[in-house]
Amino acid sequence: MAPRKQPKTCQHTSIVVDASAYGRSRAGFLRVPVEKRVAATTRSGRVIPVADADAGTSNSTVSNNPGRGPGSGSGSDAPAPPLPPDPSTFPGPLVLPDDDLALEPRYPPQSLRAWASGEWRNRITGGRKTLYVADFPGVEGDVGFMREWEVPVLEGGTADGLEQPKVEDVVSYFEAFYHPLPVRVLPTAFRFVKWDEEGVPRGKAKEKKAFMIGLATGSSVVGIRCRPSPDDFAKYQLNLNDLLDALSGVLPGDAYAACWREG
Repeated sequence: MAPRKQPKTCQHTSIVVDASAYGRSRAGFLRVPVEKRVAATTRSGRVIPVADADAGTSNSTVSNNPGRGPGSGSGSDAPAPPLPPDPSTFPGPLVLPDDDLALEPRYPPQSLRAWASGEWRNRITGGRKTLYVADFPGVEGDVGFMREWEVPVLEGGTADGLEQPKVEDVVSYFEAFYHPLPVRVLPTAFRFVKWDEEGVPRGKAKEKKAFMIGLATGSSVVGIRCRPSPDDFAKYQLNLNDLLDALSGVLPGDAYAACWREG
């Protein structure tokens, strides 16, 4: 879709591909050296330095081992060490104010080796391999005002008229994308209910406040925090952590992962 307004021409005279002045001086961020970054992309966690690789190639050229074919004794079949990424292709983090790296510039990085060997990974097993899709909770009665939250607040905007995908459509998509893992609709039917009277929006109140809404999960009700949308594109937002807590509490034992279908 074409932008409504002509984009502004960038006034910057140069492109920054590394940490900003704020990140370097104020936050104290020091980027990991390029050799360690390249090594972090390998399963072994090590990379042969270019100088050593060249020396190994030179030594192998005088080998008397005929090998399996032309050039095999010269080391031409040996894998070359990874080259450092081009800064313009893989720029470093800017580290601007309030970024995670600005708040914790010494937080340890994670390598491919650490990720691959981590015991915390959620491995697929024979007993836990099913993906569940939870349908959007029902909105009725005392919480009917929540239906207005589905529509973004856009000045001069018009309704798109597109039909939202059904939960069965999401299941069909996941079945194709994550084949051959089984995908199911979560059997639990969720619905939003009133939590208490405090803070619930009344009519067209000018001042929006955070409040709690209840999410019924069958035999229990979980409190979900709601807050006014900071960007004003939506009236309110639901706390994702609260929603995930409610979802994890009703997952079947064979669940590998789960997600919500947006309304």
